[in-house]
Amino acid sequence: VKDTGILYEPGDEAAPLRFLRQAARRSNFSMSGEPFVGRRGSLTRLQSSTSNLITVIGPPGVGKSSLVRKFGERTFKSLDHHSHVYVIEAFGARSPRDLMTEISRVLWPSETYLDNPLALGHRLAGSGEFLLIIDNVAHANQHAALAQLVEVAPGVRICATSRRRPAEGDVLRLDPLLDKEMSRLFLTLTREELGRWADPGTDTVGRILPHLCGLPLAAVLAARHARMLAPSLLVRLLEDNGSAAIGTRVATHGERHESLN
Repeated sequence: VKDTGILYEPGDEAAPLRFLRQAARRSNFSMSGEPFVGRRGSLTRLQSSTSNLITVIGPPGVGKSSLVRKFGERTFKSLDHHSHVYVIEAFGARSPRDLMTEISRVLWPSETYLDNPLALGHRLAGSGEFLLIIDNVAHANQHAALAQLVEVAPGVRICATSRRRPAEGDVLRLDPLLDKEMSRLFLTLTREELGRWADPGTDTVGRILPHLCGLPLAAVLAARHARMLAPSLLVRLLEDNGSAAIGTRVATHGERHESLN
């Protein structure tokens, strides 16, 4: 508590509660316990970037959301008590106004919502340092609004995800995981589902991996099916029906892929 800047007296039993309340006001996400495999290089690139606007792009299911949320988690742990980290879900925002309104709603739920980047930027400029994790930015004009926002508020950093390469800011592209990384991720997830000693076998894993296409989301869904199906049946299901059999597929335009949140 002492390192947070919160004043307290010896024997002040309410100090930890004040600390938790202040921490809650500085962030809106919980720490993740999900395995983090094969993306440490990408995480390092996010952490070392000096850009105020960086967008992680890649196909559905490749792990964009997991990466930026891990980045937010690491950043939150390292920042001082004047800084803030928030996750904003942009899915459903159809215009820049929608997106700005959603950011405003998440940051200040009890205040009048601001729906343009200039007003929102000026409001943020006097409120300390912010890292905004904005997941699923869909439209080019929304990226342009985010660029305008960080220009008005230099203390704000934005890390967004998108399927499309934006014209503004830095871009980090995520590609599917390599087979070695996918194997490690699938085994880790399977053991979480079935117990630490569970081992579907090298041959079985080798037959499952081609159907997962290097997508972490597919590995999660396959591991969940392993809880209900014997490994041989899971292999047969995938070989007969492809990855659609476990609930993962390429989303159509305007759709979001299946989410695990």
